Amino acid sequence: MKQIAKRLTYANVMSSIAVFLVLGGATAFAATKIGSNEIKGNAITTGKIKKEAVTTSKIKDSSITTTKIANDAVTGAKINLGSLGTVPNATNAINATNAKNAENANKLGGIGASSYQQTGDLFFAGVATANGGAEVVRGRGATSAEQIGTGYGKVKFNRNVTNCTWLATYGSPNASGIEGYYASVKGGAESNEVRVVLWDAAGNQVDGLGFHIEVLCP
Repeated sequence: MKQIAKRLTYANVMSSIAVFLVLGGATAFAATKIGSNEIKGNAITTGKIKKEAVTTSKIKDSSITTTKIANDAVTGAKINLGSLGTVPNATNAINATNAKNAENANKLGGIGASSYQQTGDLFFAGVATANGGAEVVRGRGATSAEQIGTGYGKVKFNRNVTNCTWLATYGSPNASGIEGYYASVKGGAESNEVRVVLWDAAGNQVDGLGFHIEVLCP
């Protein structure tokens, strides 16, 4: 310590103080006076930015463009639906979708609806028989009914039914039938009539309560 003290002079002390002030002042200057012009271009990298340092207030309005947003980054939960107007071409898209749905609605199992449409005629009649007479109680296309003989009647329709299919069952249109009774059909003397025969379980023609007949024409 005595040797150091011997070498200390006024000039040495003042020089050391001067160097300290210069370096300290430069640091203080750098901390308060360095602006954007003093920063080298591309000098600040991503790793030099403090996490969460860039806030909303530091982002310039309209500065973030579509290309700067990652794909699928904006979800529905982040969109104010009330702010949305008409989406471009949405009308065309809706019309196209509706047209496709309408096309599909007209098909069943890939088959057009026209293939399922009835192309022929369907006629039927519920006929009551009693006291030697016959009457059409209800039906479609049936114009009259008549009892020809025991258990034997005919029904006339408003068109030629020669090439149609005829179906008949025993039973009254107003009440239940008799178990074991049945009916058969055959063509009539005229092109617009079908004849019905009623039978009991033993195979005898019998007068009954009536019958139902259906005629399917192509």
